[in-house]
Amino acid sequence: MAPAIAASPVLRLSRNMGAGAGSGGADLDIDYVKSSWDTVVTNVKKLTQNPAASNQEIFELAGQVLFEKILGPPEDTATFEARCKLFTFKTDYDERIKDPHYKKHVSGVVETVNTAIDNLHDLAGLEKILFDLGKRHNNYGVKNSHYTLVKESLVYTLGVALGAPLEGKDAEQWTLVWGFVESNMKKGQASDASYSLEG
Repeated sequence: MAPAIAASPVLRLSRNMGAGAGSGGADLDIDYVKSSWDTVVTNVKKLTQNPAASNQEIFELAGQVLFEKILGPPEDTATFEARCKLFTFKTDYDERIKDPHYKKHVSGVVETVNTAIDNLHDLAGLEKILFDLGKRHNNYGVKNSHYTLVKESLVYTLGVALGAPLEGKDAEQWTLVWGFVESNMKKGQASDASYSLEG
């Protein structure tokens, strides 16, 4: 169970991302993460070149950066085509970025990150959201290796939006956030005894 939230915006998470204090723990500075995320959203909004861009448009553009990194370079044909197939995305770039399925999926992932940031003050509620999301991902064949790939691509995308590769406190804090997201989604997937995350 998540700890009660004190007046301080700093929580204690263990290195394996279970809620609660413990040896080897690291501090998650909620206000810092929220401020960092606000900067990401503001910078991506500028990239849309539309001052009135909706959150949906912002999430879609950030999601496109994220997923094009996940898919990898088209020159690596086998990997690229396998990843497109995994997500049921079109392999042609111009067709893919116009496809409603692609737009919905890529914006949905960034919207999930946004939801996680919005709910950092309610870890118990966020754990449930992520647990249920993980359960649903068994339908898509998600494995351990996919989490690593998404983490690397998210770090890359955040770096693009923040204007420099993540390092120092940015890297530490976003690693904590992603670790919390990943561990609770995996718990949801593992709740189905018939499914294996191996691979």
